[in-house]
Amino acid sequence: MVRMTSVVKAVLRRTGILPRLRRACRNECALALEEVRRDVTEAVERFDRLQKAVSARERLGARVHELERRLALMALVARIDERQSQLVAELSARVDRKGVRAHVARTVAGSVLWTEPCGHLLVDEVFPPDFYDLLLASLPPPEFFPSRHSFGMNLRPSDLDGTPRLTRMVWSFVESDLTRAMAGAALDRLGPWVRSRYRELFADDELADAAAALRHEPSGAQLVLRRPGYRLRPHLAPKKASVTVLIYLARAGDPATMGTDLYALSGPVRPARTDTYYPEDHGTTCTLTSRIPFRANSALIVVNAGAAQGESFPADGGSGDGLRYTYQFHLEPSLPRLLRLVSKLPPANQQLWLGLALAHPGRAGE
Repeated sequence: MVRMTSVVKAVLRRTGILPRLRRACRNECALALEEVRRDVTEAVERFDRLQKAVSARERLGARVHELERRLALMALVARIDERQSQLVAELSARVDRKGVRAHVARTVAGSVLWTEPCGHLLVDEVFPPDFYDLLLASLPPPEFFPSRHSFGMNLRPSDLDGTPRLTRMVWSFVESDLTRAMAGAALDRLGPWVRSRYRELFADDELADAAAALRHEPSGAQLVLRRPGYRLRPHLAPKKASVTVLIYLARAGDPATMGTDLYALSGPVRPARTDTYYPEDHGTTCTLTSRIPFRANSALIVVNAGAAQGESFPADGGSGDGLRYTYQFHLEPSLPRLLRLVSKLPPANQQLWLGLALAHPGRAGE
């Protein structure tokens, strides 16, 4: 058999048939491969067309869903506006703006000052009782909060445009007028702790005193909605904030199970980051020293130094609808003015503020 095969091969080679057979096989393979390539190309193109169609359908579905959501919110706004029309009509007569501002400044000025674990004020009866009732009546339902987190959502002034009319009117007044009334009174009480904060951060007493003397304005105001199960680890607010103000908007039946935790720090902290800072991530031990309860018409005003803040809302959040509202903002100096002082620090200390300069290029010279 081997000899016959060799003979056959020799004959085929001598007659030129074997090369032709090889060429034919190569040609057949090339044709087959070309057919396969065409089939694969067509399959890929069909898949791309199908994927684009699915993506277009998904985008259309998302747009339809967003349109439906907006229409539902518009309908909800109309129902709430109708229900609250009498309150809106009587708002100017019911609210003595000057009197409310004076009340807020007076209660903050006369509040209890605590020095441990850091300088902070505990304020009772922040607002006149009738105005506080109006604040509660104007709280927007959860549907109006951007859904960033299932347990906690924030509503900033820029988000108020699509809310009911009473919500817009009342909270615009709080943001534009009452935060400033609180700021002035709070800074009068907490000035020494603010100065101490800058001395710790700057390590230069003269520049620190100049920073503490800068005009501090309310910033970052927002309504905050929390649900059972929410937790915020011990942290310091962003570095440009000297003071944090938390106003508790407890309603009838809301238990005080959610509050603000204050933690003593195991050592001095000079955050290298300029955004929210978590000391435990950098080797600092945080020891719980006190919990400020979630009580109606009360506020915590705390210096952003010497202690960390945390927040917890037990999963078994108690009675009511399971929602807890607070209003918060920071007191901070003009960023360009602050950066001008930072530019006078030694280079090593300037590095600790680099994030602010990078986030707002060119402002240091304004």
